Parts: sequence; structure tokens; C-alpha cells
Amino acid sequence: MHFGPPFHVHHIPPLLPPPIFIPTFPVFFVNPSSISNCLFRNTYVWLTNGNQFWFFPTNVGFGTVTGFWWTGSVWLIIVLGLNEIRSFSCF
Repeated sequence: MHFGPPFHVHHIPPLLPPPIFIPTFPVFFVNPSSISNCLFRNTYVWLTNGNQFWFFPTNVGFGTVTGFWWTGSVWLIIVLGLNEIRSFSCF
């Protein structure tokens, strides 16, 4: 997990906060690379380290996904390794 702006990508965070609900963990396997289907959509992610949060993916690269995570009050840019993602659900 890397916090801070990527060197080659500039993004504008979402204007609105994510939904107020927390979705249930998916019962089926989700391939992390399929997160590209969730670009520019509110996405709830569960990481392999146990963390979970709302995420707004904006770019999928080789083995990474860049976007914004919701801290509870603001969107901050983050880069996640696809291998860090246990599951996700986009809305």
C-alpha cells in the first residue's frame, strides 16, 4: 500500500462521499484484476491484511490500482497492489 500521488497520474477526487452502508462480504471469488470494471465507481474493498474501506478506483496498471480511499471525512489518493485486495464490490 502506498499513500501519496503517483508520479505520472493526476486525479481529482470524487465530489460526493460514498454510500453510508457497508456491504456484506461477497460469498464468491473475485479476481482482483477485474476491478477495472469498477473504474470511477464507488467500490468497497476488503484487503488481505483485514482492512476494509470505500475506494474510488481511477486507474488500473500493471499489478496496481490507483484511486481514492474514504477516510470517513475526505478522499485521499492511494495506490494498492492487486495482490493486497481480497475482494471488492462496486456500486
